[in-house]
Amino acid sequence: MFILFLAWTYYTHISHDFKNMTPNKSLHLNRWQLKFMMVGIRFGSLTEACLALLLLPILRGMSLLRLLGVQFEASVRYHVWLGNAVVLFSVVHGTSIMFIWGVKKSLANEMSKWQRTGRVYLAGELALLVGLVIWITSLPQLRRRSFQIFYFTHHLYIIFIIFFLLHTGDRHFYMVFPAVLLFALDKLLRIIQSRHATCVISGSVLSCKAVELTLLKSPGMKYTPTSTLFIKIPQISRFQWHPFSITSSCSTNDDKISVTIKCYGEWTNALYNMIHEKLKSDPHHMECFPVAIEGPYGPENHFYERYKTFLTLM
Repeated sequence: MFILFLAWTYYTHISHDFKNMTPNKSLHLNRWQLKFMMVGIRFGSLTEACLALLLLPILRGMSLLRLLGVQFEASVRYHVWLGNAVVLFSVVHGTSIMFIWGVKKSLANEMSKWQRTGRVYLAGELALLVGLVIWITSLPQLRRRSFQIFYFTHHLYIIFIIFFLLHTGDRHFYMVFPAVLLFALDKLLRIIQSRHATCVISGSVLSCKAVELTLLKSPGMKYTPTSTLFIKIPQISRFQWHPFSITSSCSTNDDKISVTIKCYGEWTNALYNMIHEKLKSDPHHMECFPVAIEGPYGPENHFYERYKTFLTLM
């Protein structure tokens, strides 16, 4: 539905532009060049529309999609789709404009401009470059191979938003500002919540190259099956947070919570090796170590009760 909305919006706007088009003498563009540039400019408008929604699916503490019954995994998928759309439309927008500059033989001059008023071309090029870096390091092959690169380059979104603001100006930034504000508030709430530290009181190494951790929790922490808990282990990384599904029951464990972690990348393999070494020194009593937790996040009710059949994979 959203794709159809974007297509309809683009068609109506570009049709209106072509209908009311008059050659611009100040830009020294003929009719086809002006049409081509209008096509590129309207792709920039599609970028704004997708960027206005890009941050909403990954709000954890104030998730809007949770009110619609959309689960965390699905909301992350929407974020990925919107991110791909932002990069695609940005590339088409930028290359279309630069193609016309090349035809006019003014590519180098236009690309290096930093205007005092209006759109800043150089800022747009830098925003596109930063966006491409974020997108490339987010590809599944690279993300699984080196999560740290993915994690830290994703924080370049701050630089991307700044250059986007400088490129489009405050009038266009108003469209994106609500999502940026909500994301900043959500980030602040998560930082406050994640200051709560706990400890791992037991762990076990499973034969399927997985680790089961049992953590202390406050009795007031409530969750449902399929809820997700974000965990940071300072002994492995002081910055990385990783989400895991909770495998214990809230109704039977008032002061403990368990997660099962499958080894896939650097962080999970480091955790596996750490637990393995701790159990090797004392198989019956593992030394406690501190962790930080954020969450849990998940549905308010048992959404799976809507289904007649369940498939459990062990």
